[in-house]
Amino acid sequence: MEYTNLDEQYEKEQIDAEAALLYNTFPKAKFTISINYDELDTVITNQPSIILIYNFDCYCYRKNKRKTEYYYVRGKNITNKYLIQSLIEQGFYPDCNHKFLEGFMKMNNSAFKYEILMGS
Repeated sequence: MEYTNLDEQYEKEQIDAEAALLYNTFPKAKFTISINYDELDTVITNQPSIILIYNFDCYCYRKNKRKTEYYYVRGKNITNKYLIQSLIEQGFYPDCNHKFLEGFMKMNNSAFKYEILMGS
């Protein structure tokens, strides 16, 4: 199947519409949300409390090392949306080129620790 300019235009309009939805849902975010809007209500865990961890281990911090930051979240059936809102409320700000929140990954060594996944 060959793509046309109309296909590309439609795809761009879809992306722009979803970006607007995400911005309007989280207007106070100091990062860009790259999680699909349809995935916001996906339950990440049923644990009553978890810890989100951001390591600042990208090249942006080679010269100015930063300590790992921890964000504590409590709730029932914790979703992507709930985690994003919790990060916003706790002042999460990556302050580097990696400003796109791509998701959360459960750490292998724990039932309640999740790494914050950022991209550029």
